[in-house]
Amino acid sequence: MKSRLATISLFLMGCTAMQGSPTFEIHDVLFYGDSNDRVTWFYDTQTEPQSKPLKINGLGYELKTQTVKDSFALPGTLAVNGQSSLLTKTTTITKDFSVTFNPAGDNYYIRTSRDLLGVFLLQNNNWYRLSGSVKAGFAGEAKATFKETGLRDVGQLTDAEANALQNVLGQDAPVVVGVLKDAPDAPLNVDPTPANYRTTALYLQKGLPQEIRRAGGPVKYTQIQYAGNSTYRSQNFGAALVSRESLFQSIWQKANALILPTPAAPDIDFNTSTAVFLFLGQRSTGGYGFKVNSMESKGTTLIVHVTVSSPKPDSILTQALTSPWGLFSAAGKFSDLQVLDQNGNLIAQANLNESPF
Repeated sequence: MKSRLATISLFLMGCTAMQGSPTFEIHDVLFYGDSNDRVTWFYDTQTEPQSKPLKINGLGYELKTQTVKDSFALPGTLAVNGQSSLLTKTTTITKDFSVTFNPAGDNYYIRTSRDLLGVFLLQNNNWYRLSGSVKAGFAGEAKATFKETGLRDVGQLTDAEANALQNVLGQDAPVVVGVLKDAPDAPLNVDPTPANYRTTALYLQKGLPQEIRRAGGPVKYTQIQYAGNSTYRSQNFGAALVSRESLFQSIWQKANALILPTPAAPDIDFNTSTAVFLFLGQRSTGGYGFKVNSMESKGTTLIVHVTVSSPKPDSILTQALTSPWGLFSAAGKFSDLQVLDQNGNLIAQANLNESPF
């Protein structure tokens, strides 16, 4: 009987000590979307080595000085039931937040049915800010801004908590994090009541789907090849817009037929890009050429702006037939192509997957 009374006495002393501690805090991080994990940290700088009992949602738990060695054992935290933090699950909610990447415009598109405090992206070991606060129902474009501090200063996270979460999220990169203004789940019912209860709710999207959006505007492109000669024999400017691998290989082989052995064709990701072949046309000497200045889209049409050059008078020229040509990769998918010279004249046009040969 004395032993039982002593145990009850210690339990009551523990509850009294915890209730009386002004430094007892709970930091709750709730994940939704592609994760339903809930990470809860318990802090108290006045806790003594002996255990402190408490109830969470009616269930009994035991807090002790932190002795666990893992990435969630943060300075100032207490171990709960022998673990560095309390790991539970959140409610599964409708997936009503998404971010896609538009390679045609080198930007992002955010859709949300919930109020957000910010949207962030982890990609290639770097964090980026995509947006600040947005209201439920928002749908719009966003640009990525490098965020050196990562998740620090996001929600109510401490720097140590942000660092711990970043290490875990880095295993699933690219990852999009939307900071929810309101957590779908209620705070834990903790007895004794903490002096401070912090909540950070994060909507997690693993992966970054691509979405081609052709509202118009500049198109990102890359010059892959430029050469002074090809087997293109027409004297008119020629062009091809290609999204099919077999046709791409065919045009490449014909353009490079004067080179033996013919070099291997470069790799182009036709899921996100379109190949653009440009041919100046056959000329009687050297000194002729062209340069791509920019590309833009209007609807599904890709417009290429070029400067065409001719040899200056009295130039020393190659006395042989030439036929300059180039290969470019344009981000996005298009139905047809127009080529305009420096004076705005239409000098070539082509439908998708038509050969100029």
